[in-house]
Amino acid sequence: SVLTRSALVENERRRYWLLKTLEPLRGRMLPACVLSRRKSNYTVLLPDYLLELTADPPQDRVYDPGHEVQVLLRDIDPFNGTICLKIV
Repeated sequence: SVLTRSALVENERRRYWLLKTLEPLRGRMLPACVLSRRKSNYTVLLPDYLLELTADPPQDRVYDPGHEVQVLLRDIDPFNGTICLKIV
């Protein structure tokens, strides 16, 4: 329906501007909280931005949900809505 499409467009618009705000932080460390661990990555929350994202795992550690970590903002593309994080 038109209302559903309108809500989707609004959500994408907000995500774009949020990622646009984060774009200058490329290459920097950000605080995060581990929400869950998967086979090949983690789900983390960036509390300063209320964003739930996936992050590549560190090579030598395993974190349980609730653990506070630092993530490296490796890449970000607001137009495509993608963000690439790595737990360090």
